[in-house]
Amino acid sequence: MLWSRTGIGSAHDVPGIWRQRAPDITGRALDCGHFLAEEQPQPTTEALRSFLTA
Repeated sequence: MLWSRTGIGSAHDVPGIWRQRAPDITGRALDCGHFLAEEQPQPTTEALRSFLTA
């Protein structure tokens, strides 16, 4: 999973919240606002490719 470090990630423990429902998650915060794919296209693409080829 990916989330915004400066948006929702600054106010909530995003991985902690999701681990309550999906204990085997991976991901990281990106330095961006609400729309990750537009603001951080390269890291978003890399994360998606890694996930889809695993």
